[in-house]
Amino acid sequence: MRSRGFTCLILGMWLAAGLFLEIVAAANLRAVDRAIRDPQPSAAIRILKLGAADSRMLLRYQTAEQNRAAFETWENVQLLGSLLFFFYLLFATTEDKSALALALLLVLLVALQRFLVTPELNGLGRLLDFVPESTPSPFRSRFGVLGYTYLGMDIGKGVAQLGLAALVMSRSRRRSGNSWRKVNVIDKPDDRHVNG
Repeated sequence: MRSRGFTCLILGMWLAAGLFLEIVAAANLRAVDRAIRDPQPSAAIRILKLGAADSRMLLRYQTAEQNRAAFETWENVQLLGSLLFFFYLLFATTEDKSALALALLLVLLVALQRFLVTPELNGLGRLLDFVPESTPSPFRSRFGVLGYTYLGMDIGKGVAQLGLAALVMSRSRRRSGNSWRKVNVIDKPDDRHVNG
């Protein structure tokens, strides 16, 4: 039972950390617009000198670079963590093949994000960092598709994590139910006792 509790704790922490990073990254980008719209007096002077549009592009570039670094670091942590988690389930628990398949799916999704989607997404993002949004770019639609692909993979990881947690917990309940029946069988009056 302790291994199931630990498994669910790890899955919950993993899911929460991913959601937290998504929220922080979105908040970082919104902070740029707030800084341009309502700057501090000392920043307002510099924004006037540079121009609001160029200041916004420069601040968004800095924020995007911070977000890119944070996501790459998180993906590296997830890759190592998902491998360790899979081997933990394989060698330290009695989980069945369906639980192991979901854990392996998590490893695969993280690896695909880290080595296929993220490098291309970051490369296209850097090409678009200093292109005004009003200017057409052949890279913008590809960037959007990759962004939705990344989001879809994150949602897929979340569904797999929740599914794995539900599978582990339902298996735990089934076992507890079976052990209660075994205890009741021993106490039936028709059973012969060693002392009787």
